[in-house]
Parts: sequence; C-alpha cells; structure tokens
Amino acid sequence: MRLLAPTSSIVSALLLYASVTSAQIIGPQNASLAFKVVSGGNDNYFLRDNLTSAQLLLTSANNTSAARRLVVALPAGNTGALTYFLPKSDAAVSQDGSGNSSTAGTLNVTLVDGSYKSATTDYFNVGVQADLTFDANATLGVTIVGAVRAMRDYVEGNGVMHEIFNYTLASYNDTSVRLHRQWINTTSPASSTYKGADLYLTVPSGSPARLSVTPGSNGTWTPPTIDILVPGGGQNGTVRVTVVTNETSLMGLDTQRLFLPESTNGSQALQTALQGLADGENEAAKQVSFLTYADKFTAGGWRFLTYFGRDSLIALRLLMPTLTSEAIESALGAVIERANTTGALCHEETIGDYASFVNIQNNRSDLGNQPFYDYKMIDTDLLLLPAMSHYFLELPQGSGRAQQFLSRNATLQNGTYAEILNRTIFYNLERATPFAQSPVFSNLVGLRQGQPVGNWRDSNEGLGYGFYPFDVNSALVPASLRATQALLEAGVLEFTGLEPEEVAEVAEVWEANAPGLFEVTVVAEEAEERLSNFVRAANLSESLLAANASSSGNASFYALSLMQDGTPVEVFNSDVGFNLVYGANVSREFLQHVVDALQPYPRGLLTDVGMVVANPAYDSNTTMIDVLNRAAYHGTVIWSFQQGLMAGGLARQLGFCTVNVLGSNSTNSTGPSSSSPSNTVDTNPAPTPIPDWCADAAFVQSLQDAQARLWTSIRGAQDEIYSEVWSYSFDNATGTFSVADLASLSPTGTESDAIQLWSYGFLGLVEPEYEMGGVELLRRIHYALRDLATSIQQWLILLLSRPLGKSHNIRTFRFNIPWVVKVTERTHSTEAHALRYLHSTGLDLPIPRLVFSCTHRGVTYTVMTRIPGMNMKEALMRQHMAPDAVEVVAQEVADVLNKLQTLRQPSADAGKVMMSASGHDLPDPVTFFEERSGPYPGIVELWVHCGSFRDLAEMKEYVEPATFDIMAADPIRYVHPDLRTYNVIVRDGHLSGIVDWEDSGWFPSSWQVHTMRWLRFGCDGPWYQFWLKYRLSEEAEAAYAASKTFLIKSPV
Repeated sequence: MRLLAPTSSIVSALLLYASVTSAQIIGPQNASLAFKVVSGGNDNYFLRDNLTSAQLLLTSANNTSAARRLVVALPAGNTGALTYFLPKSDAAVSQDGSGNSSTAGTLNVTLVDGSYKSATTDYFNVGVQADLTFDANATLGVTIVGAVRAMRDYVEGNGVMHEIFNYTLASYNDTSVRLHRQWINTTSPASSTYKGADLYLTVPSGSPARLSVTPGSNGTWTPPTIDILVPGGGQNGTVRVTVVTNETSLMGLDTQRLFLPESTNGSQALQTALQGLADGENEAAKQVSFLTYADKFTAGGWRFLTYFGRDSLIALRLLMPTLTSEAIESALGAVIERANTTGALCHEETIGDYASFVNIQNNRSDLGNQPFYDYKMIDTDLLLLPAMSHYFLELPQGSGRAQQFLSRNATLQNGTYAEILNRTIFYNLERATPFAQSPVFSNLVGLRQGQPVGNWRDSNEGLGYGFYPFDVNSALVPASLRATQALLEAGVLEFTGLEPEEVAEVAEVWEANAPGLFEVTVVAEEAEERLSNFVRAANLSESLLAANASSSGNASFYALSLMQDGTPVEVFNSDVGFNLVYGANVSREFLQHVVDALQPYPRGLLTDVGMVVANPAYDSNTTMIDVLNRAAYHGTVIWSFQQGLMAGGLARQLGFCTVNVLGSNSTNSTGPSSSSPSNTVDTNPAPTPIPDWCADAAFVQSLQDAQARLWTSIRGAQDEIYSEVWSYSFDNATGTFSVADLASLSPTGTESDAIQLWSYGFLGLVEPEYEMGGVELLRRIHYALRDLATSIQQWLILLLSRPLGKSHNIRTFRFNIPWVVKVTERTHSTEAHALRYLHSTGLDLPIPRLVFSCTHRGVTYTVMTRIPGMNMKEALMRQHMAPDAVEVVAQEVADVLNKLQTLRQPSADAGKVMMSASGHDLPDPVTFFEERSGPYPGIVELWVHCGSFRDLAEMKEYVEPATFDIMAADPIRYVHPDLRTYNVIVRDGHLSGIVDWEDSGWFPSSWQVHTMRWLRFGCDGPWYQFWLKYRLSEEAEAAYAASKTFLIKSPV
C-alpha cells in the first residue's frame, strides 16, 4: 500500500504517551564515539555516549538530488526517523525527492558543526539532536517515524509502506513541531505500557527560521503540510531536529574492550594490524566499536543496526585474531542465545515496533512487540562451529575458556550454552547425513520449503533462481563438520556423545563429492562467443578481451548454485572464498579455479575498483546478463566482505606451505614469502601432511600472482573498503573502471551502508609485501625483451599503463599489476638511482621497490611498486583522515628521517654536497628549480651559491666567523628535499610510504630542516606546525639557525 496520512488525535496520543516507561541510561563504560563517514553521496554522522548510540545521514551538499534526505537510526529498538526536505512549491520534485533535478529548485541543507549530540526529552526519552541550516524555503516530503525496518521498506520498496506505521501530529506552532509514533502494540500481553518515538523540529534561539504547519484536511488520510521558512536576501535559517525513543539503549563495546592491545604477542603482521585499534586512533576501529555491543553485534548502518547472525559470524571469523575474549564471546553468545528448539540459528532479529507488525502478520498479536527471530537462512547454522573451533583451539584468546563459556546460562531462553549448542550440532549433522550416504545432488542442502533465499546472496535473483547454493554445500557443510570433529577431539564437546571419527567420515564424503557437482566447463570457442556477447550487452569494450586473452582455452569454474533438477547456474562467482577461509582440505584443482577467477573482468572477476561477486559472461542463459547486471544488489557489483574473504583465504592457504602444525618453519618451504607466518595476522595451523601442491613452486607462484592481482583490485577502491557494496562505471574511451554508487543505479533504490560490520574484516588482514619476484608478469616481459631496442621497452610500458589522475609524469599499470611508472626527462639523478641506492643500504624504509628502469631518447622510465594508500594532502581534503592524525604521521616520517641520518657518504664522494644518488647534479633552488647545479666540493661552496655571493671571500666579509664555522661543521647527510603532504602516502591514519625520491641526495643536514620549515603548498597547516616544533640533530638545528642570519629565505 502507498504511504497514508498520519492520524491527528493529539489528546489520545498524549494520554498514551504519558504511560511510557523511561529509557535506561547505559553504563559509564560506554565511551564517547563521534566520527563522520562520507559515502554514496551522503554525509553520515555517528555518535555514542552514555545515553545513546545513533547514526545521522544527510544528503551531501555536492549531491545533485533535488531533495535533501535525513535519516536518523538508533540501535535501541532499531528505531529512527526518515524525512525528505524538498524545495518549497516545486512541482518537479515528488514527495521522496525523485524527479528532474535540473528543473527543480535548489535547496541546500547542512549540519552545523558541533551540533550533533545526545538529547533527552519529557518522560526521559533519549536520542539525538542536530541543527540543520537551510538556505531556502523547504517543505517536508515523505516522513516516517519509528521502525527503521519500515523506513527500509519504503526506500527499497518503490515508496510502499503499510499505513499501520503512520505517525501523529502531536503539537505544533511556528517554532516547534512534534511528530509522534506510538508502537502498534504494548510491550507484552500483561502490560498496558506502550513504547514510541518522536521527531521534533524546533527553531533554536537566534535563528530567523519559522515553521508553518497545516494539519491534514482530509480526515486521517492526509499528512500535514510542514514548511520551513527562512528570510530572503541570502540569509539562512537553522532548525533543530531531535529524534528520541523510550526503547532501552544498548551497552556498547569501546575500542579498549573490543580490540587487543598493541603489546599483544604474535606475528609482526598481527602487531601491525593492532596499531591504533585498541586506543581508537584508527578511525576504522571506532566504526567497528559503533556496531558492537555487549550482548550482540549489529550488521551495518543505517539499514541494519540490529542483530544478523550470518554477518556477525563472518565478521567475527575475519576479525577474530584482533579481538578480545570479551568481544568474541559477546558475538558467539548472541548467536547461541537466539537458537531455536531444533538447533537452527537466527538470521535476523526483528525488534521494536516492527516486531509487533511481524507478530500481527503471523497471527500472533498476543506476543506484543516481543522480538521475532527469523530462521529461514540455511548458512547461518553452519558458521557457528567453525568460529568456535578457531577461537577455542587455535587462538590464544580462547585457550582454556571453552568450558567456562559453554557452562553459562542463557538469558533469552532456558538452558546452558552447551545444551543449546548440542541441538545445533545434531541439527547440522542430520542435514549432512543423507549426502554422506548417497552423494547425489538431490541430497545436497537446499533452500527451506517455500523460501527463495538461503545464503548471503539473500535474493532469489542473487542465486540465479537456484535451489542448492555453492557456498553452503561445497564449503560450509564440511567446514561445520570438521570444526565439530576438532572440538570433539579436543574434548570440548564430550556432552554430545559423538565420536570424532563418525563426524569425520561424513565430512570426507562432502569434501570429495560436493564441489564436483557444481563444476562448469565451457569449451574455448563457445566461451569466446559468450564473452563477446556479454561485452556487447554490458556496454563494455572488446579491448578488455583482447588485452586478457586466455591461454588455456576452456573456461572452467564452479556454478553459483544448482537448480532443483541439478542444472548448474553458470554464473562465475566469488564464493570460492568461503572454501579458502573455512576449508580443511582444499584441492589443487579447486585452487586452480581460484587462480582463474582472479583474472581481469570479464574473463574473471577483477576490475580496477574491486572484485565483482557475480559474472554472468559465460552463462548460456543470457537473461542472467540483465538479472545480475551492475545495478543488481547481488549482480556484477563489489561487496567488500567478499574481497576480505578471498584475501584472507588466500593468505591462509598459502600460509600452509610455510608453516607446520606447530607454526615453525616447515622443511617444505617453497611457499611465497608474502604468506609466511610473520606476514599473516591470523593463526591457521596447517593440515598434516602439508598439501601436495605446496611442492610445486610454479603453482604456488601462480597463487601468489593471483593474490597480488586481488590486492591491486582492492586498492582501486580503497575509499570504499569499509562500506557494504558498490558498483562500477566503465569508460570505453580509456578502458577503465571507476566506482559508482549502487543506489543511483538500482531500480529499487537499494543503497549501500556507509559502514558494514563484515567489511571491517580487512582490519584482520595485512596486505602482503612482495619482493620483486612476487608479481612476475611485467618482469618476464622485460627479461624477454631486454636485448631488444629500448624503443620496444618504452612502447610496452606505455601500452601497459595509463596516466594516474592529473599527474603529468606518473602512470599506473593496467591489468591489476601493482606498479607505477615515473617518466623523467633526464638520464641521471632519477628515481631509479635513488631507490636502487636506498634499498642497497639495508635500512627498513617505507619506499617503493624498484622493479626496473630503461632510457629511451633521453627519457627514463622507472617502474616501481605502488605504495598502498592515498597521499596525505588528498586524504585531508577528502576527510578520509582526521586533522589530529597529522601529528601521528609526522612523527612516523620523523622516524624515517632519523634512519636516513644514519647513512654516510661513500668515501670516493666524501665532502660533496647537492649530489644525487647517482653522483650528479640536482635542481637548483636559487633559480626556482628551472636549472640544475652541483655537485659542490664542500658545504661552504654550496652556501656561497645559495647566498648569492660572488665567491668565498665575499661571503667571509658578510658572515660572522662563528657562524661560518658552524655552517662548515654541519655534517653531510642523505636528504629528501620535498617532503610535502602530497609525497606522503597514508593508510588508516598512519604512514604507508614516502614517494618522489628523484631529487634526494647528499646535503648539509640542515638542508632537511630548511625543507620542512618552508611554508608553501603542501607544507602548511598542522603539517607545517609540527615541523616548526620538531627538532632534528643538534648540528642540523645549529647550522639552520646560523644560515638564517645571512639567508633572506630558505634555500629551498
């Protein structure tokens, strides 16, 4: 039904509202959180304190939509409010903001800095408030108060919402409006207490804005007209928006209770991953904290700020090595608490007002607003035991805690955790037994009767209308069985009476037979024909196929699902990642399919902006091209958690080749260094014996190359990595992909959450560091052509790369190769010379690795690895980095400078300054870098030049002898002369690397001081202020002070 008008019985509403109970203040442990995330054309503000937790979404100022949308969502009761602010009297804009924005009036609504805070109102209702500034008259469009799920239904359901969710116009005047929503039902059959929510619009003191309210004129079916009026003449008006409820707020897990401290013992990768998490310096840590609570994890904001079992367990598996025991057991306990009497696990918890609605729909209105637990999914039940096994048997946090945990009494139902878990174990075993007895497709685990969904692709279309999901049957069923076996062998599950051998026998049948039922092979000629058809239908470029021609011919992969008759749904997909993370015995054949999947799209899954989760290019059923297109929620789009599964799973499998069960170096150590124990965050004991494929160095290399391609693809959309899902746009002119907002493409309005719990699995991963042998493609080309003309080398480099942004001399490589090339019109003093020298020193420096370089017609092409992250200048401008994080990065850069200070000149060049790593000249600061000069035979000669003296004698006439002596005593050190913010690459609020080394070289140590204290573009603001205060060596500071007595300005 269409949205209908609110009722207007103010008196009855007030009488009912007076009977509500007070909202509860949550404990003092609930540390304050406040942060902002920009995503999908929206500004998202997050807040948590000892009163409440809430997310506020407001359409960004640069969004082209005619309407401004406001969403407030609170985990308390999954309650909130949604409204659209429309330009007043603009017929071109509908009530939800759709329409032709080019003909609509303009309206900008912005949040006043510092105004977003918690709020309380009468009867101790709790929520948040914020002041919004309007630059023109506005009117309220569609407005929903109460259940966030009802808000979701409207946004994603083509403007449909049941009239049962209508609000009441409770009170109004020209400075205040109150919209009240009383819950459908009482809190329980025995109670007369109603809960509810309110949306207030008030004009704060000093604001010239006024409110004009006209109650509905058609009885109870027409909503009121609410206008926000501001003065003319360019004067803005401010209106305060407050959203409150008397639902009980949740006790949050702050970052200290959530994450392990940095001092935790473990691999170097774990220590790296933990940096900034527990102390909350990492913004992502705050975001995870917002989503996690003492009694449950929530899935994402704003649309899913409630319990989802699958999301909790997948996020837990990826994040677990970084989490405290308290956090892990909070998530595990929440899952067990919500199991039903059969042992099935809850997929989604519906609470608050929407629970009353669901209970009524189920003819159980007598339950009031008691939570409704949804058990339709078939994968959630299978994720619990693998998580518990990993925690109790493999991670130090869980060591010795199993019995204590399992003996707890549940609070949401009767029984101990052990008793409830026992039901789930037998439930899963019973579902797996038919296939073990007869391994045919009809005995696989299919969707529940009457349900079109059952796994993470929770839409009928997302499974390609299939019945037997690939991930459930090939990965999760055997993983749950193996985890049960391991826990039995460890004596944790003695209460079940099961023997580990009987569970192992069932698991073996599944591992040996289930994947093969999903095998799809398309012969070479047919595969090419289908690919060409797909490229045309998807409006891509044939060049994508020409650039990535297959060498093997046939296309082989695992089907997305099977239909009820066993026919495979021939959609290339990303769900092999589940096997990599959860699988105990992943075969070489399976891993080859993974390598094939991690090829450039559309032959594989990798685009420039991430890994698509579905690719219907090879499907003989061409209708799937439209069903699973780039506008579909589970189509050719990128889900961040799927990338995390794939990346974590590859690290796990490759790690099996370098460690044995005890974690020490294996005698069979042919695996890549990128997945060695020191480079893996998680603890993943290898199977015994180590997989046979580990002995094949070429195969292991192919896996590592696939791993590198995946991470390059992930880095292409680094800014989106913690959001839920995004799509792509393709530029046929350049042959490149870019990020596209799914909501702007989706015909149903499905949008991405700005923060999504399982996307933060990346916090439990560290990108592998590859030696030059790690990614072999371009190097092999270079080796093959090194004896040919340099013109061919230059041609190949330009063919394989494209310009990086607006840079005139930096190019990034295509085809997911994680390299860049710097093009310099000189043959000496190049980036290649500097990088080659710095790496030869043995210092651990965060700088690119040189792959190779070549020179053609006076131009040098330096190919080097790409530093992950974003330059700090851009990160600050795009608000991806908090200004207070500048000092953290600056200190890390200072640590690098201190390392450089330990370098000493080669004896053959001792005393020479303004000399590059290749022993040549450098850009001259006196001529504003237009010319080059140097090397100078000594420090004094350099200062003669920089001081514009005719010669040394003239300098001695003007400079005091004591000053002269200090300058001459300045030690010569290796200096980076351009450490401005755009040459500092940051990631997650920390230094990732330093670039642009071509003008580095040997200078007086004070030269580094001059470069850092020269106020100019890129060396300003907090960055400049840090270096004004920071002190380098005593000699450098003394020489810097001395030089300022005769230099009008810095030499740089």
